[in-house]
Amino acid sequence: WSPVLLGRRRETLEETAALCGGDPLVLEADVTSEDSIDRALAALERGCGALDGLVNNAGIGRFGPVETTDPGTWRAVIETNLTGAFLVTRRALPLLVRAAAPVVVNVTSTLARFGLSGAAAYCASKAGLLGLTRALAVELGPRGVRVVAVGPGPVDTPMLGAPRDGEADPAARLARLARRHPLGRIAAPEDVADVIAHALSPAARFVTGAEIVVDGGLTAGFTE
Repeated sequence: WSPVLLGRRRETLEETAALCGGDPLVLEADVTSEDSIDRALAALERGCGALDGLVNNAGIGRFGPVETTDPGTWRAVIETNLTGAFLVTRRALPLLVRAAAPVVVNVTSTLARFGLSGAAAYCASKAGLLGLTRALAVELGPRGVRVVAVGPGPVDTPMLGAPRDGEADPAARLARLARRHPLGRIAAPEDVADVIAHALSPAARFVTGAEIVVDGGLTAGFTE
């Protein structure tokens, strides 16, 4: 496979490209903008012609009580986390169906199934993404396209570690989260990436319309 990286910030894309090795194609695009997606995917089509796999991983979190969540914030979360996946998949579909065994992976969240106070927009966006995964699996299966959701729990990323409104000690929150996992820690990005790689691979050739939960047992039950 030859990786293709798409995102808003070229500096971050270039850092990721260096980690991939080889010469990945780097495309700047904003998944909330149809014009931006069209330009990027047109460049991909000229360079590659077909697309074996698509990972919809763009996401933002905006947290706070529902009464202080303004409509603009709500729309930003929904448009990035849910509508962005729809727009990119829709535009990429002509390239996907040209591949031998194409796969779409949507990165959801355990919050697609469980509620969290102060996370109404995020929970709604991820629940919608899980529903989109199932609908697309049914619709695109006859065309040979698998669609799989990978649902992480908390992952050790800057978004998780960022201070929340009124929070004095984000590190204490992360430590509490770690203790709630039966495996005793929060996921590393690599824990999720490995599962995504498996979902894209022929080893998962009969998996579609499903959500693979990657949460260290967090949602399996109470730990104490």
